Amino acid sequence: MDEKGIPSAVDDLVAEADETLAMEAGEETQDDGRLSLARRKELFRLFDEVRLRTFLAYPDPRSNFDALTMEAFTRAFLELAAGESDEEVYEKVMDNATQLAADDREYFASRRGFPAVHIPSLVDLFGFKAGEEFHTWLTVVDSIEMPARAVYHLRDVFGMTNKEASELLGCSEGWTSKLYSRAEIHLTSAGVPVEELKECFFNIEIKRR
Repeated sequence: MDEKGIPSAVDDLVAEADETLAMEAGEETQDDGRLSLARRKELFRLFDEVRLRTFLAYPDPRSNFDALTMEAFTRAFLELAAGESDEEVYEKVMDNATQLAADDREYFASRRGFPAVHIPSLVDLFGFKAGEEFHTWLTVVDSIEMPARAVYHLRDVFGMTNKEASELLGCSEGWTSKLYSRAEIHLTSAGVPVEELKECFFNIEIKRR
């Protein structure tokens, strides 16, 4: 992964697509067949944006939003025509991502047992839109050790109750409550205002509704 936490495979994927489109349009590519730095940064920004918007539209800890967004990019680039704008690329990727997330939700609804829970890096997920202070808080959340971080995510990021979190993880409410307290102690000891951070996540939850 690169310094922003975006899968390096995206670079290879968009570089291959860019070369193919350039050949179709009769244009020359760079000597190494890769995208310009500016173009790569723009498509990386699209990756961040698609992942976040898909998460906000279908927030489910059972979905792997990194893998889902990567698959959405793969499908979109296979359908690209020469000369398509960033806006057209973005629309295609978003269509694929939201469909994949909706399919995930339908699949999970029919499953029994305890599915895998995916806990994303909050710096990767929100960091590119976060101010300096909020970014610092997210970094501290990312440093909470598992499984306390998983419980914290379920309750404050995904907005679950303690009972819902315990049922998803297949453990007792007492245990998830203890882990949540451990996460809050970690945040407080690092100087993070726990209630203010909780309010930030609450506001995100309200906006996505």
